[in-house]
Amino acid sequence: MSHLKDFNWTGFWKDTDYAFESYIGREVTDEDIKNAEAKLGYTLPTAYIELLKNHNGGVVNKNCFINDDDDCVYITGIYGIDRDKKYSLLGEMGNEFWISKVKYPPIGIVVADTISGGHDMVFLDYRECGPTGEPKVVRVDQECDYSITPLADNFGDFIKNLYFNIEDITDEEFQELSDTEKVKLLNEQEGIDFKRAMELLTNIGIDNLSPILLSSLGRMYNNSGRAAEAIDLFERIDEAHRDWSWYYRCGYAHGMLGYGKSYESEHVQKALQLIETGIKMTKEAHLDKQLVWCCEVVKYHLFKIKPKEYKVDYPLVYETIKNVFDKKNSKDTIEDKVTTEGKVTGDINECEED
Repeated sequence: MSHLKDFNWTGFWKDTDYAFESYIGREVTDEDIKNAEAKLGYTLPTAYIELLKNHNGGVVNKNCFINDDDDCVYITGIYGIDRDKKYSLLGEMGNEFWISKVKYPPIGIVVADTISGGHDMVFLDYRECGPTGEPKVVRVDQECDYSITPLADNFGDFIKNLYFNIEDITDEEFQELSDTEKVKLLNEQEGIDFKRAMELLTNIGIDNLSPILLSSLGRMYNNSGRAAEAIDLFERIDEAHRDWSWYYRCGYAHGMLGYGKSYESEHVQKALQLIETGIKMTKEAHLDKQLVWCCEVVKYHLFKIKPKEYKVDYPLVYETIKNVFDKKNSKDTIEDKVTTEGKVTGDINECEED
């Protein structure tokens, strides 16, 4: 169970005229809560009651939910219990409407709506705990036959994993986040504005960035075609913080600079050295997906060199690539991946590995 008693609500709500008209209800009493529970047939979670006593529903500034499984959902508002408000548990567009009229599954309580306009909703899911237990928080997607995706083990954790949209967060708000929260915010949002994301980090000051933030900024430089700058950032990270992702990302950057060049090229050699270490580390850690990413740097960036050229010098790279790409994939040629401008069209941007 996760409570919100000491939660910092500063900047959480967006108290617009629309929010007051459609979401924000009057101050909640204990009697109101009992009546709502009786009407709904469920015991409301403690964390949700704490939210109601802070703000009886509303539109949120922190509208991007991201959990540890990389699920990302953009919400519009959280429902209160004032029946006079259109978007509340007991209002016109409340729990009964979504379940009876729109035919969402009767698994509990609709607690938040999303930017999809009703095509997916956030529920308190009482299926496992029963009507008086602690419900999990799930997303129900109408467009996918009402499929259910777990989001958080409880409502408190759901609220604590809401972040500002990258386009709306201020430098000050961003800098108040922990480094882990910063990376989660930057890495998991869909359709991220790379220019703004890089600006948020560089405004902190390159010399002030921790290894995890240097790595995140370097990754964005890689995906923005700024390989030389990415390498400068990666070189700032000390040996103690160089995990498999460091070797992959730095190898990726050198691979970009060695794109289309011969085996003897300095960047080709450096990319192979780094990727070989990355392959070794991902193998040891049984990170199969990340192992493939390492191999793709050689296959798609260093396409000018032939496997027989690095077979002796980099046997681990040679054997791993040979095993990773099966016969079907081996028939693919680089021409299938390259446009007339010579740019790779396949998905070889750095992957969302964090």
